[in-house]
Parts: sequence; C-alpha cells; structure tokens
Amino acid sequence: MIRERRNLNETWWLVLAVLALAAEVIWLLSQMRVIHLPFRGVSQEQSGSFIGRVVEREKNLSHRAQDSLTWYPMAKGDGISRGDTVMTGKNSRAKILLPDEGELVLEPDTLIRFSEGAQWG
Repeated sequence: MIRERRNLNETWWLVLAVLALAAEVIWLLSQMRVIHLPFRGVSQEQSGSFIGRVVEREKNLSHRAQDSLTWYPMAKGDGISRGDTVMTGKNSRAKILLPDEGELVLEPDTLIRFSEGAQWG
C-alpha cells in the first residue's frame, strides 16, 4: 500500500514536470515567432511603446527586445517598440515605417537601438 502511494506521488511529479517543460517550450516558440499565442497580452500598438513596423526586408534582419538577451529574426510586418534593438546582416537591408516620422532605411551591417527617451523628428 505504501509503495503504491509512493509510485502514485512519483507519477504526479513526473506529469507536472512534463507539463512545465511543455509550457516552457511553447513559450519559447512563441518568443521565436514560430507560433502565435493569442493570449500573450497587450499588443505593441495598444501598450503605447509601439514605434514602427518592418515594411521591407532583404536577407538577414534581427531584433532584440529591451528585456531580452536573445536575437530573433524579423519578418515583414513585425513591430518595433521603444527600447528595442534592430540589426541588419552583411548584404542585408530593411525599411521600417515610423508612422509619425516616415521611413527609416537600414543599410547592411547596421545596428540601431530605439531608445526610451528618443525624440523622433
């Protein structure tokens, strides 16, 4: 009886560990923009930190959020927020639409950080 109860407890811990691992993998895939989670919270446009959107991309374009250590690839239509950093690779170009300011063209090997206190215009 005691052995059965112990096996049941071990089984529950194993199930909880597998569920936690699955949740972490799903969250990671969401951050990498492999999957979209509809409940990820407030959109960039709604949060007030939205600066612009990628309208053209040629070859390598990477993005790092202010609170992240990881660079993620960007696609056409991806948004940029205050504090984010964007980087183009070798032989790469991008065009970012800044709704209130116009377009920003990034040439190859460019690194730009959209600072918190930056004034555009």
